[in-house]
Amino acid sequence: AVDTAPHEADDADDKERREPNSYAEETILTAVKTVLRADDVGVHDDFFALGGNSVLAVQLRQRLERAKFPKPKLGDIFKLRTVAALARLLAPKVDRGVATTNIVAVTPETGPARFESFPLTSIQQAYWVGRLGSFKLGNVASHWYRELSTAEFDCDAFEVALNRLIQRQGMLRARVTADGKQEILESVPKYHVRRHDLRGASASKQALHVASMREKLSHQVIDIESYPTFDIQVSVMPNETLLHMSFDLTFIDAGSVPIFLGELSALSAHPDKPVEDVLPPLGLSFRDYVMATEKVRESTAFARDKQYWTKRLDDGFPVGSTLPTACDASQIAEPRFAQVRGEISADQWESLGSLAGALKLTPTCLMVSVFAEVLQRWSSDPHLAINMTVFNRLPVHEDV
Repeated sequence: AVDTAPHEADDADDKERREPNSYAEETILTAVKTVLRADDVGVHDDFFALGGNSVLAVQLRQRLERAKFPKPKLGDIFKLRTVAALARLLAPKVDRGVATTNIVAVTPETGPARFESFPLTSIQQAYWVGRLGSFKLGNVASHWYRELSTAEFDCDAFEVALNRLIQRQGMLRARVTADGKQEILESVPKYHVRRHDLRGASASKQALHVASMREKLSHQVIDIESYPTFDIQVSVMPNETLLHMSFDLTFIDAGSVPIFLGELSALSAHPDKPVEDVLPPLGLSFRDYVMATEKVRESTAFARDKQYWTKRLDDGFPVGSTLPTACDASQIAEPRFAQVRGEISADQWESLGSLAGALKLTPTCLMVSVFAEVLQRWSSDPHLAINMTVFNRLPVHEDV
């Protein structure tokens, strides 16, 4: 816990101050403006009131660490909330001339080593093991399927753009090796987009075809030990063209999807220009990133965090909740996931956001807490853990 009481009696003149008056405040304010993508931020403004959330708090912590601050705790950011308060905590610990960060630098590989195998990340390992069927409710892929509809579509130009992007982005050429690592293939055959011409088909046949494509592609378990680890097809109909995109998420995540779509769109719009004239060069590969972050495991921060969680295991960390089910989940050989949706009004959501702010919580924390309460009501063991994926891209390089 951080005791902020001595600072609550700051004089009125200081409370009115918006601009930084120290190196620490200036550095922290710059980081806050960057993650919030906002310019009108003062040193006493509440980070979360300006739109900050747990994901942005993680990004702020990483930027402060990269700016040579010792790694601040997320709890400090949630509790102190302002640039001025964070500076008071961190200023005594920062030295402009000495790098105290635990974030490692990365030197991008340019030689043949670019195509050597490298470790899976922890979440890639989880996806890989989960698809093997060795665990309850396994034998299923972490998978993304999307359809895009357009009135005008040049299949040939799209295929050219896609292959140019495959050559640019190494993880579109990645595969898992037999020994549980991953590698980026140096060269791959040209990818051919399968085309379905339904311009002469009846409306009912068109509808049956689209339903069949959705059924097949939306629940694929793509072989990730071979290229390609995605399936892209096109259905051409009289009034529209449907682009079907199916990806295994071992090599592309939610943060990668808009990058993929944006770069594909840019290359499609400029088929005659060299790739380097359309898109900025890539300063590092995912292999470079993983090899750099592996070194973080040698840091004192990693050892401290590991010790904390090891102790939590000793204290009886919950293995999961036991919920009433219609049948024994271990007997389900081929699980099938379906999305269940519910909506609340904009006014209700705004009220929840105000409540979360008053409690000094992010809306995400509030919703996860509600979810935990529901699980506890139905679980046979109220001591449970909720597993969540997070964005944790360490700033080891400016291109990350």
